[in-house]
Amino acid sequence: MSSDVKSVDALRNLHAALLQLSDHCDDHVTQLRQLAHRFHDQITVQRRQYWQSQLQLAERRLQMAHEAMARAKISQDAADGTRNTEAEIMLARSKKRVGYCLDKLNVCKRIAAEVDRVVDRFIGELGAMSELSESGLPQSANRLAVWIDALDLYTDNSGSPPPGP
Repeated sequence: MSSDVKSVDALRNLHAALLQLSDHCDDHVTQLRQLAHRFHDQITVQRRQYWQSQLQLAERRLQMAHEAMARAKISQDAADGTRNTEAEIMLARSKKRVGYCLDKLNVCKRIAAEVDRVVDRFIGELGAMSELSESGLPQSANRLAVWIDALDLYTDNSGSPPPGP
């Protein structure tokens, strides 16, 4: 069997591209992993903290509304009728806000549980990609380098005149 191998430059370019792809994949896997962790933190920690602080604020306002309502009931006379109505409105709004914050906290907890599952699955898939970039692609590039060396030897030997008698 004979073959006419003139140049292995295309294979050398492929070898270099495989090594570069490995480096780029590794960098992107690291960036994606960091992005996933930041996203996870934003959804599972920061939003929950925000709504927890909003709930605490709403509960303080509710307490103040209860106190205002109690003061309005104590001083009920004809002139304080509007004060009593204002206290009732403030109390109703405060209760509504506490309920809203509790609903948001419950939504955050449900979403956080789903985000945990999705991010864990995503990180697992990144592990497979990381394995490819850290070992699969470099191993393939090393095998290709061996083949390139063998072809270089072949082209060197086929280009020289056959040994004489």
